[in-house]
Amino acid sequence: MLKILFDHCTPRPLKREFGPKIQVTEAQTVKLAQIRNSQLELRAHQLGYGALITVDTDFGNPHHFPEYHIPVVLLRAFPAVVSATLSILIPEVEEALLGRISPGLYVWDNYEGTILSARSLRENSDLRKELNPKLAND
Repeated sequence: MLKILFDHCTPRPLKREFGPKIQVTEAQTVKLAQIRNSQLELRAHQLGYGALITVDTDFGNPHHFPEYHIPVVLLRAFPAVVSATLSILIPEVEEALLGRISPGLYVWDNYEGTILSARSLRENSDLRKELNPKLAND
């Protein structure tokens, strides 16, 4: 079983979208909701989590993450970051996590029901821009 940690800003209803091979814990329940992002990733690793899931674009800032210890999955959706628009991403995220992706930042984008990309980022290139169809061509 793969243990993953939900960042405090990740919508709770998404927990139900994962299958039985993944155990989801919310940062609040293990008293990790108030620590900085880079420390959250490190603490998740130290506590034995195999991945961290977030909707916080600050995780893309390379200055805060000189090194990743576990995969960090950033979920983005348009028109709004709500569990209904993010849930379409979970099957692909789950498949990737169970396939043992390496440590780093991975971004899954949902634009109006279509998965635009599942990509690994090395730089904070476009995470703060509005999600729009242009990203499909990047």
